[in-house]
Amino acid sequence: MDSYTALSEVYDKLMYDVDYDSWASYVISLLPEECKRIAETACGTGSITLRLAAEGYSVTASDKSPEMLDIASKNARKYGLKPRFICQDMVKLSLPFQHAIICCCDGVNYLTKDEDMLSFFKGAYSSLKEGGRLLFDISSYHKISEVLKDNFFYDDEEDVTVFWQNSFDECSKCVTMSLTFFKRLNGNNYFREDEEHIQRGYKIDEILGALKSAGFSQCRSVRFLTLDDATDSDERIQFIAQK
Repeated sequence: MDSYTALSEVYDKLMYDVDYDSWASYVISLLPEECKRIAETACGTGSITLRLAAEGYSVTASDKSPEMLDIASKNARKYGLKPRFICQDMVKLSLPFQHAIICCCDGVNYLTKDEDMLSFFKGAYSSLKEGGRLLFDISSYHKISEVLKDNFFYDDEEDVTVFWQNSFDECSKCVTMSLTFFKRLNGNNYFREDEEHIQRGYKIDEILGALKSAGFSQCRSVRFLTLDDATDSDERIQFIAQK
């Protein structure tokens, strides 16, 4: 049960410490030289989308959350950018003739079943032109099972406070994140919303094996924001797969 209604309204405020400029520059450095058309899956509120569009790429960005896409569209209009937004589940990806497909910030972790992960990889393979690349990052199994695990986090901002309680299940390799938001209405009045998110931890070999099963012949895992070979002890891992 993954709902994004409550999170979408405050997502950008809670991600204030993320360096999206460096993230987008890193993604661009991994793109094929001839890249012109990019499809982004699980685009959220469009933080990476808009930066790619501003660099002149033709971007089609998709997400299964209408609420996230609504905010992404508003952000695009605010900056005078015109990426194409569509509501589409990444498990059913179908956006042909792309030079690259990207997925940033844990999109693959939300695919909690092996068959869903493989379906996404197959859809990406079919949507790419020959020589095109699939680029995505994950929170590693180490991060899911050790850093997040059964821990409690909170973030107290001026207009929103979030409490985040995790519960990790070793059998499913999934962490359930129970989020409680208190959003300021006016003065000292707040509105409470609760939301649950589930992410699965994958090890490097599991991902690489699924990519090869989907048809990709050149696959690599690197430590996020570098080109150094990744290890399962890294917290964020970038994957690069070429058709």
